Amino acid sequence: MRALLTSGEVGRRARRLCYNPAMREAGNVALVNMPWAPADRPSIQLGILTATLDQAAIASDSHFFNLDFLDLLRQQELASLYSAALPALLGEWMFAVALDPGLAAVPPSPLAQQAVVAYAAACSVEPAQLTRLRLELAPAFVDQLIERVDWSRLAAACFTLTYPQIAAAFALARRLKARWPRLQTIFGGAASQIHAASSAAYLRTFDFIDVMVVGEAEPVLAQVVEVALAGGPWPALPGVHPRAGQGAPTDRGFARAARADALPIPDYRPFAAARERLPPESQQLVRTEVPIEFARGCPWATKTPCAFCGFYPTGGYRPKRAQRVLDELATQRARLGWSTFCVVDSTVTRHQVDHVFARVAAGGADIAFSFVEVRSDLPRRQLEKLRAAGVQLVQPGVEALDDGLLRRLNKGVTLFDNIRLLKWCRELDLEVSYNLLLGIPQATADELNAQLVLLPRLMHLAPPYAAQLNLVRGSRYWCQSQSFGFGSPKPHALYAEIFPPALELPQVAYEFSADRDLSATRALYDATGRQIRRWQRWWQGSVRPSLTLRQEGERVVVDDRRNPNRPSRSVDVDRRSGAIYRSILDRPRSAREIAVALRWSRQPASVREVEERLAELVDRELVLALGGRHLALATRCTIIR
Repeated sequence: MRALLTSGEVGRRARRLCYNPAMREAGNVALVNMPWAPADRPSIQLGILTATLDQAAIASDSHFFNLDFLDLLRQQELASLYSAALPALLGEWMFAVALDPGLAAVPPSPLAQQAVVAYAAACSVEPAQLTRLRLELAPAFVDQLIERVDWSRLAAACFTLTYPQIAAAFALARRLKARWPRLQTIFGGAASQIHAASSAAYLRTFDFIDVMVVGEAEPVLAQVVEVALAGGPWPALPGVHPRAGQGAPTDRGFARAARADALPIPDYRPFAAARERLPPESQQLVRTEVPIEFARGCPWATKTPCAFCGFYPTGGYRPKRAQRVLDELATQRARLGWSTFCVVDSTVTRHQVDHVFARVAAGGADIAFSFVEVRSDLPRRQLEKLRAAGVQLVQPGVEALDDGLLRRLNKGVTLFDNIRLLKWCRELDLEVSYNLLLGIPQATADELNAQLVLLPRLMHLAPPYAAQLNLVRGSRYWCQSQSFGFGSPKPHALYAEIFPPALELPQVAYEFSADRDLSATRALYDATGRQIRRWQRWWQGSVRPSLTLRQEGERVVVDDRRNPNRPSRSVDVDRRSGAIYRSILDRPRSAREIAVALRWSRQPASVREVEERLAELVDRELVLALGGRHLALATRCTIIR
């Protein structure tokens, strides 16, 4: 089997797979990316749309106004505001006045003020700067875009609506349509934002929208744009929703690409060129990192989706062949000269680890992966393959550290799975990013207390972020809100400060709120949040907390430095207990299973002796016991064979 392609093969496959070298400077179709789409790397949405139109020999211009806005904020010493940590609704709220100038006279609600103060503090700026951004900078920025491009020569403007950029995109489209009524405005975006209900509501409310594309645009975009170039009427295609009276309406669901292998390789060269046009100070804020998707949809959601997730309500999983992914990696490497990739999939599968990442490592390619999402039940050998392939950070779906809470979230993994993965990442020097969810429906005080009691024993592992569970459209919690105690969910209150009263918010909202009585568990959630913040502070110190196992001749020693506020201790473990401890470093076992495993060793032990020694290790907080099984908490200093 081959690894990556040679440069000659790259060129031949690139031409065959996706690239038509049309002269984009002659294009009369604009592809528009507005704030707050991520500005630190290319837009995979615009990259795919560019390649899709290229395949149809339709020339287009890409406009990365999100980069221009980042540059503006940098000039105002506000670049820290352009962060992945920006709450999506707050991002929409900051462009609401640009969409509707009348909102400038409406005082922000206490809820909005609270969100502004919290985000300003997180970004180390004054809250007044966010107010100025909303009232002055954002409207002026959108106004300037009208003069920055010769819109008069264009037939169509295609907007991608990645949350949170709806208000900004609508604000520009409103100005464009008022000045050039014949310019056709086409909108599409993530299924969580643009679906049949939201499209119908937007079309009824905003007369500057000509057509909404629901679903995946690749199968229909070229035909829609060709109609825009020819002057209509809009085609009756799946997922194509035109304004009433402007074409044949359709209720045939959403557009969907049948095979992931048939998708074009995204063309990020327009983004690279836009980055080069930025001042050097702003260029430094934009990483040379290539987004890549190995598959569409979520493999877990095809079986039983996580209860809180609304991104992939039906799964819709379609993987690319391994060789196609390798071709894409090589093509992007040759085109851009960039060697770091960001995998945007909901999770990489074991098959992809074995057939893509392992081949990347074996081929010795100059490639790194800044980020991949994984399930926490991934075996150690596969984590090792990810590390060998240049993966720098993994995001496992941990979400909770209690089996009862994990079952409520429908995670399909166990507490032992979560702890093992965190241990292995520490041993392999893999950075980890994960959440612990606060506000889990129907969580009991016993479950939350068990999680809270466990946290101090895990301080040697990477800390989580405390994340409030949000009720979102399409999730199991939203679809079955009554049974989970959410009552009748209402659109988040900030929506009313972003969009006009005529818009049907229940149809367009993604985030919802509900009256829930959390009084019985609030103290436990508050204590969990405090413990997580303490954990994070300790890991930001010069020396990270640790709990490590080392072997000195016949002695096994566990060095416990989990708590910087307490003297470190070294726990000597005799040979027989050491053998027991090593047997549960990577695999949770019962006392009987341990006794069987040790039967042929030099330290055989009875089940009763194993139980007694395990009880001592549990008392010393070196072993976690759960459901009759045991797992060592320490990580290795070196691999112990």
